[in-house]
Amino acid sequence: MADAATVAKTRSTEPAGSRVVSYQSTADRAAVQAQAADAVRMGKISSGELGSM
Repeated sequence: MADAATVAKTRSTEPAGSRVVSYQSTADRAAVQAQAADAVRMGKISSGELGSM
């Protein structure tokens, strides 16, 4: 019976990979947004979620 209690303490009910890991980005948000807007304007990347089909 003691073994079952030990296993219950070491197991998590949370699914693996369900936690979101937060990180600090060193990129400047405005600069990245401006570069993306320029790339869309120049036709380097397509706008929207579908992309080129």
